[in-house]
Amino acid sequence: MYSKKGAYDIKNTPFGEMYGIELNAYAFGTIMNRDFIEENSSFVFNFLYTFITSSIVGILVCFGTLFAVIALFIALILPLLTGFVSFINGMSIITFIPMVTSAIVILIMQIYMLLTEEKEKSWIKSTFSSYLNPKLVDILLQNPEMIKLGGEERKVTVLFSSIKNLGDFSEKFSPEEMVEFLNNYFSKMAEIVINNDGTLDKYIGDNVMAFWGAPVEVEDQVFKACEASIKMKEAVEELNNQLNLRELPGIVINIGINTGTVVVGNVGSEKQTNYTVMGDTVNLASRIKGLNKYFHTNIIISETTYEEVKDKFYCRELDLTRVKGKTKPVRIYEIMDLK
Repeated sequence: MYSKKGAYDIKNTPFGEMYGIELNAYAFGTIMNRDFIEENSSFVFNFLYTFITSSIVGILVCFGTLFAVIALFIALILPLLTGFVSFINGMSIITFIPMVTSAIVILIMQIYMLLTEEKEKSWIKSTFSSYLNPKLVDILLQNPEMIKLGGEERKVTVLFSSIKNLGDFSEKFSPEEMVEFLNNYFSKMAEIVINNDGTLDKYIGDNVMAFWGAPVEVEDQVFKACEASIKMKEAVEELNNQLNLRELPGIVINIGINTGTVVVGNVGSEKQTNYTVMGDTVNLASRIKGLNKYFHTNIIISETTYEEVKDKFYCRELDLTRVKGKTKPVRIYEIMDLK
């Protein structure tokens, strides 16, 4: 006969409240049937179970935030679920250790990825922020895989610019004034390139080298490069107005633009590298720039560049000429202005 509640003979069990006499009966039945919960104390099993669970969690964390959430769910639920199923089937296995170990793995991996990601972002900022538009730098920060430092082929538009008559100023300027003038000139040229979504490559003497289309794909790259050349010419006219006030002759710039396939990537020594472009397209752009002195022009573009912007700029054909290093003649055009 079951006891009454007034006898305070109700016991709490994993399966809910149970009368004491009923609990005793179950206990007696377990002893008679030898239906005991077996504890798995095998070191090898416990080690492998913990190791596999932690490894799965660690691998998932590497694939991003969504998988990190899944990993956390596995770390908490899998050991509990496995322990419950084992208990129902009469076996007791470790539960707390896999949970704690997996949680520690998640924490360590998240810290490592955070530090690595911050280091990568810091490198991108330090490498590209000085010669790339901030909005393009933000794109690189969100998609660092776009930068292939080992080198890759890209279609880009390359621009070379130089001061034709810089030597005329060497006698009229002191060294300090010359440096100040060049810094002012380069600042204006760099600002134009960057504001037009170009990548400022390098300064070589009085030369400025820039390109469009890497490391970030730029929409209308050819148009933006040509537009930048027009703005450069206008900026030089403003500089010349300042020079005229000092009764100094104005400067003349030569610009060459070419579009084609290049190899782009990080090039340099172990201690210093530069993200740059290489190839025949680059060489041709440099050679085209030098042709300005023969045609008394300021901006010359190649035929490949012309074909993509002929409806947006006023251009005139100059010649079919052979440049140094090329056996095949190149058709060249002068950019006059925007339409």
